[in-house]
Amino acid sequence: QLPTVKSYLMEGLTKSLKQAISSLDSKPAAERLIERLKLPRTCLVLCRSEKLAEPAFRLFEDVVLSLPIEFVGDLILCDRIALVSLFDLVTGNANKIPDLEYSKQTFAKLLGNLAKAGLLPKAVSNFGVRSHVIAALSTAMLLNEGEENIDDNDDSIQRICLESLAIVLCGKDND
Repeated sequence: QLPTVKSYLMEGLTKSLKQAISSLDSKPAAERLIERLKLPRTCLVLCRSEKLAEPAFRLFEDVVLSLPIEFVGDLILCDRIALVSLFDLVTGNANKIPDLEYSKQTFAKLLGNLAKAGLLPKAVSNFGVRSHVIAALSTAMLLNEGEENIDDNDDSIQRICLESLAIVLCGKDND
């Protein structure tokens, strides 16, 4: 019964935060609450739970991913557990979200956007998780293998991951 209660609480939190973020007056307060609750980390960890993965992913997708990448990056990349959870969710390890392929693509795009923003290399270096990120990006590049030409679309997962892999391997960051 407790997972059901938690699921309903996450659904209510998703609706409330979506509404708060869409309002200029309440957006700063909503961002402070998201930060105080460590919402990105919580969602990433709960996406690995049988019973709470779906509402946690909806909360992450609807609320967290609607925030600026720098804000999201600050909350995920300062926490080793959140960062490793993100890598694991991209590769499918312990990912309990029912639509596994869609969720892996969503997390891969986030990982790519963090790298493109120059936020990922420093965190990878600080936490010593280089092999994790290489595995996650390599796996993500294979998600849609053969479905699209990497040169046809700048926003393809393969292109984003390949560019991100290059950024991480070269150690570029925004210091």
